[in-house]
Amino acid sequence: MTVHYASYNRLLRTALWTIDHWLTWRHGRRPTAPASVPSADRILICNQGHLGDAILATAVIPPLRAAFPQAEFGFLVNPGSRPLLEGDPQIRWIHSIEHWHLIRDDVSLPDRIRRHKASHRGALRDIRGVGYQLAIDLHPYFPNSIPLLERSDIDCLVGWDSAGFGRWLDITASDDGRPTNVMDRHASILRLLGISCDGNSLRPHLHISDEAIASWRLKSQARGIGDAYIAVHVGAHVERRRWPASHWREVVAEFQRRGHQVVLLGHGAAESALAREIVRECPQAIDLSGQLDWGELLAAIASSSVVLSHDSAAAHLAAAFERPRICIATGIHDLRVWLREDERSVVLSRPVACAPCGRVGGCTTMACLRGVAGDAVVEATMALIAAPAVRSTAGAASR
Repeated sequence: MTVHYASYNRLLRTALWTIDHWLTWRHGRRPTAPASVPSADRILICNQGHLGDAILATAVIPPLRAAFPQAEFGFLVNPGSRPLLEGDPQIRWIHSIEHWHLIRDDVSLPDRIRRHKASHRGALRDIRGVGYQLAIDLHPYFPNSIPLLERSDIDCLVGWDSAGFGRWLDITASDDGRPTNVMDRHASILRLLGISCDGNSLRPHLHISDEAIASWRLKSQARGIGDAYIAVHVGAHVERRRWPASHWREVVAEFQRRGHQVVLLGHGAAESALAREIVRECPQAIDLSGQLDWGELLAAIASSSVVLSHDSAAAHLAAAFERPRICIATGIHDLRVWLREDERSVVLSRPVACAPCGRVGGCTTMACLRGVAGDAVVEATMALIAAPAVRSTAGAASR
């Protein structure tokens, strides 16, 4: 069977093809029929992608809990995603691995490799110490967790072969090259485990502690934040993937002209600087960028009337709490893969001939993003606010 490698990079696809053929020559072909699913008391869920990937991966926790009610769960994530899981009573163990390919810090390749090796050794030791019987790798893109899992003495490994190393899997899902929403992918993995599931029914599973809720209430009251506000999250991890500052100022000013309260959210120096720039022209906007911890950020998004953001983790958080949301998206990836549009969700991106391009860092023009007009964002936001209210279930959230 031919493996479809889920990457735009031809060199990476060639490297993965070469490794897989070497593994087949060395160890023989993998079984053509799926192995039986073990009765597992300890299950490891894996997604070492960035924060947005980990948020979406939490959607499998409730169906796995229902299918394995006696099991204890661990989660393997990128170090930056640990706050997502800390304090969640559904997760007993959290492991992290810092893959050299995913490190966003401005460090040399040798330093990236050293950090990768150190985290790999630590994760391997900790995973072996738990003694998992079943591991599920949900990430269909390079890098996956399969090389680490293969060394972890786990009875049954489940995952995608589309990022290489599929020879080491006991139960394998294969990519057919069509753009498939990530929730549909997760549902495919669950069905391989005998769990009846539809991707449309999956929502991220997020835990907000009572302490975080209380802390958010105190901060919001102190800043005069009412019950109805537009949460504007200005964050994007790459400069070229950020909507222009002038556009943000334009829409925030128009929201305020129409009588809506705006709360600015973000993380890091660049996003805080952008928020301050917006406030200079829109002094009634409330700047909370860089001032909320993880739990308070979840509470702020869950309590909002509508969320406006890039195609980033904030959009997935809004979806988890079933908040009306506007997502200003690039054309880098096929939008059907990461985002769903419905009556409470609008995705805005300017159609361009080169999309999807697969350039993670973007291009010099970014017409797909910069071409999204401010008035289109405003009108879409107003339409969502005017729509019949949908109660936030905290969704798929837990407290």
